[in-house]
Amino acid sequence: MAITILTGIEDTLALILECGNDLARIEAKLLPALRKLCSTTSADAESSRNAPSSSRNQQPAASERALCAPIQGDVDPLSALDPAVHSLGMLYLLSARATHDAASPEKATILLPHISAFVQRFDPQQVRLAGDKVAQLAETFTKMGDSITNPESALQLLQALATRFWTRSESLTALHPILAYQYLKTSRYAEAATMLLDLPLIDADTSITPLTHSDVLQYFYYAALIYIKLERLHDAIDALETCVSSPAVAVSAIHMDAYKKLVLVQLLADGKTSPVPKYTPQPVTRTYRTLAQPYLAFTAAYERYDAKAAPDLHQIVDEKKEAFEKDRNLGLVRRCLALHRQRRIQRLADVYSALSLGDIAVMLELGGADAVQTVHADVVDIVRKGWVHADLVPASSAASAGSQVGADWVVRFDAFGGNAYTSAASISLLESKLQTAKQWHDLLQQRDRQLEKSHTYLTRGLQIREARAAGGDAYSGADEFDDTDY
Repeated sequence: MAITILTGIEDTLALILECGNDLARIEAKLLPALRKLCSTTSADAESSRNAPSSSRNQQPAASERALCAPIQGDVDPLSALDPAVHSLGMLYLLSARATHDAASPEKATILLPHISAFVQRFDPQQVRLAGDKVAQLAETFTKMGDSITNPESALQLLQALATRFWTRSESLTALHPILAYQYLKTSRYAEAATMLLDLPLIDADTSITPLTHSDVLQYFYYAALIYIKLERLHDAIDALETCVSSPAVAVSAIHMDAYKKLVLVQLLADGKTSPVPKYTPQPVTRTYRTLAQPYLAFTAAYERYDAKAAPDLHQIVDEKKEAFEKDRNLGLVRRCLALHRQRRIQRLADVYSALSLGDIAVMLELGGADAVQTVHADVVDIVRKGWVHADLVPASSAASAGSQVGADWVVRFDAFGGNAYTSAASISLLESKLQTAKQWHDLLQQRDRQLEKSHTYLTRGLQIREARAAGGDAYSGADEFDDTDY
């Protein structure tokens, strides 16, 4: 069947009304015509030839502007459409107008009610035929909503769009980074964790929306920023490690920003850094070592045991303050700095089984009349936080229980924490972790079964078996599986 050629808004609106909500006609006639109208020109295609294949890496075609015009009599074509019936056609009109024709507050104010009605009533089956336009609309109307109303109203629209559009909560789409960023802008951190970030993700779904490498990086980067705001530091570390270790042949700015924040959050959470995953791309680690000298110097000084570590650390912060500010990491650096003395006391537990408060004050080079009381307060605080397990007792067993804490009081570190893991809390935690592991196991099993049914997977498997039978040379290049094919 030949593709209908659309030349303007009049014949486009006529075709939309003609197809109505007949899904077969929409797929066969309306969708190809709209794609043809909104496709990139030859010049656009030439300029983007070396870009990734996802349409989200290309600028919206100028031919889309034809969908922004009024119909005869200066009538808004959207007024003739029903969001529940003409969902696909309305999606194309809204995304075009939000992209090309809503720069002024007046036009944006006119368009937002139509977007709101569409989001609440669209037919998911129709809209999922054009996931690229959904992503385009989401990007544009959130910016538009921020400028003429407030970020919260844009967030509500985006939540409604994503909830009705998504088919599987465990699949990453192009809407995920947009929604995560909107949560971040509105400071709705707890809601973001509950409604988005804590939902398990097992794959990236490119069948429902185009998905670029940048989308994946942005989602986990924004997730980490939200987790930091919630003080869920180990969740932030997981998100940043996922971002940093994402496959790449070239380093992006997001990789570097995530890497810099990763080492600081590790210091904040654990008092020390850990190696990035072994599968982190080599260009990322090499570039970090080259471009992140202030962070390398800061972490090296932070993890030192010697007495000069503290003054050296403050000197590094003073000298590299401009670099930390430029990266917007000075706040994290200062938080790490505020905990440095307590982290040094924590490290003493790795070496000593017992120390007096006076000895600790000497090791930390603390002077003044209140040095012992400062150390005492720090020890109590790190025990409360669970960084170490220790008891604070008078030096002499004959000392009265009510005697004032002094320099001779002893901190007895317990390397094993005094926990036999038989308490109700420990058992409950173990059961929760086992339940979570079972859920992940079931999800991955389901994913494996779907993969094994894939025609491409079966074809590749047959090719490999034939190549093995043919000999080593034929087999050498056969095992090149690409998950995106399935």
